[in-house]
Amino acid sequence: MCVSATVSFGMAGLLIAGGSFAAHKARETDTRYVPLALFSVLVGIQQLTEGLVWIGAEADAQGMVRIASLGYLFFAWMVWPSWVPYMAARLEDNKQKRKLFLHFAQAGFLLGLALYLPNFWHTDWLNTEINNHSISYQCTLITNTFMPRAVPYLFYLSIIAAPLLLSSHRSMKILGTGLVVSVPLTYSFFSYAGVSVLCFFGAMMMLYIIHVILENKCAPLRTEVVT
Repeated sequence: MCVSATVSFGMAGLLIAGGSFAAHKARETDTRYVPLALFSVLVGIQQLTEGLVWIGAEADAQGMVRIASLGYLFFAWMVWPSWVPYMAARLEDNKQKRKLFLHFAQAGFLLGLALYLPNFWHTDWLNTEINNHSISYQCTLITNTFMPRAVPYLFYLSIIAAPLLLSSHRSMKILGTGLVVSVPLTYSFFSYAGVSVLCFFGAMMMLYIIHVILENKCAPLRTEVVT
C-alpha cells in the first residue's frame, strides 16, 4: 500500500501468509478456490514491490525505483485484468457464464499488454514520485492521443468487475461491488496516487476472500430434483 516501506512489507507478509493458508485449505476442500486464494498471495507480492519503490525513492536510487515500479504495475495492469476473470470462471457453475468470463480474461490480458509494454519500453513514459505520503505512478498511455484517459481505465474496471458482478455466487457479487465502490472513492479523494491507493483497497478485500474460502461460500449450486 502507500504510507511507508514498513507498512507495505508488513501488509505483504500478512497477505502472503493469509493467502498461503487459504490456498492450503482450498486444496483440502475444493481446488476451485485455489486461484481465489492465490489472488491474496499475488497482491502480497505486489505490495513487496511497492515496498522496494519506497526504499528506492528514499535512497534516491532511480534505477531501483523504475524496476520496482514496473514490477508493481505488472500486477496492476497485466495480472489483475486476466486473473480476476479467470478466478471467477473457475468458481462459476453456469457453463455459458464460465465461457464468457474466460473471454474477459483474454481481453484483460490484451488490454494489459497495451497499457504496460509502452511504459516498459520507454523509460521516459513512467515517472514515480512521492506525493502527499503516497506513491504516485505517472504513466503515459498509448491511447492518450485519441481518447481521454478515463476510457481505458473504465474498460479496465469493467473487465475486472463484470465477471464478479455476473457471477452465480453472492459472495463474488459482493466482492465485485466492493471493487466498483472503491474505484470512484479512490479517484475522488486520492487522484494523485490512484493506482497505489486502489491496490490498498484491493488488499483490504483479501480478508473477505479468505473468509469466503474458509466458509465455502461458493459451493457448487445444486438444483433440487422433483420426483
